[in-house]
Amino acid sequence: MDIKHITEIKRVSDKGVGLAVFATLGVVDRDGDVTLPGAFGEQTVKVLPAHDWGHVPIGKARIFEQGNEAMAEFTLNLEIEAARDWHAALKFDLLDQPTQQWSYGFEIVKSSLGQIDGKSVRYLESLRVHEVSPVVIGAGLGTRTLAMKHGDRSVIAQIADVRAEIESLAARMAAIKALRAADGRRLSQDRCEDLDRIKAAIAALLPLADELTRSADAEVRRAYSAFVLRRT
Repeated sequence: MDIKHITEIKRVSDKGVGLAVFATLGVVDRDGDVTLPGAFGEQTVKVLPAHDWGHVPIGKARIFEQGNEAMAEFTLNLEIEAARDWHAALKFDLLDQPTQQWSYGFEIVKSSLGQIDGKSVRYLESLRVHEVSPVVIGAGLGTRTLAMKHGDRSVIAQIADVRAEIESLAARMAAIKALRAADGRRLSQDRCEDLDRIKAAIAALLPLADELTRSADAEVRRAYSAFVLRRT
């Protein structure tokens, strides 16, 4: 069995439900492999603690492909002590500069050899994933947790997460724009539609944000005026 890694856990709900990007398709990873679109398809896999095949599974994950990314929609079974331990560790890790990583164990169904920029690579064409695991260190490229069911997550935490995601997306799109300009390609229709949906969501949020910040500014001014009056 081979192992590859999921990195950068960002959010964990109180119910232990989340969505992670665990692989980027069509790029050379740190193992010299290129996972091709269609390699994962859709599968249901176990969640294990640190690849311990002797341990009872601590949850399940549905894996699927979306665009150039492979997703894992996972749920931890919080009735199990190890699942609660990992859940607590993940939540603690997210408090400041997350370092916790995940990985997945798989079996190669079909692969082939080739070269990219003069370097030998292995093309992974079809994979059978057996499990995903929280681990100490990982080696994946472009992997991250996208979202968790909100549960009791505070609005402060959600705003911070969304801001971080938008900043990360802006930087990534700038890099993609430079690459597309260099080779004369344009962004795919699917990605253009995705960005249009993001623009629409931001456009719907902006009037609410303006109204709320104006209200907050007014509250600050009133509080300051009251403070000055008490001092005089």
